[in-house]
Amino acid sequence: MKAPLFMIGARIRIRRGPVPIDPAMIGRTGFVVRTEPYEPDKIGVVLDGDEEEREFLASEVQALSKAEAAPSIRAQTNPTS
Repeated sequence: MKAPLFMIGARIRIRRGPVPIDPAMIGRTGFVVRTEPYEPDKIGVVLDGDEEEREFLASEVQALSKAEAAPSIRAQTNPTS
């Protein structure tokens, strides 16, 4: 088992990798929401403006910042009431 390459909550940008992907995905940003301990090259990401999780290879993901809580996670853990 390998350590994940990205921490959950890390801000990322999608880049071109070795496997062809939809060109519209390249350059989009989002947050890491899932990592697989037994498949560290697979990263679950929610892109900005989307609600569904997408899976990318680690080679298609570029870190923009260290892990932080995604907006939806922040709203759940820090309710403003």
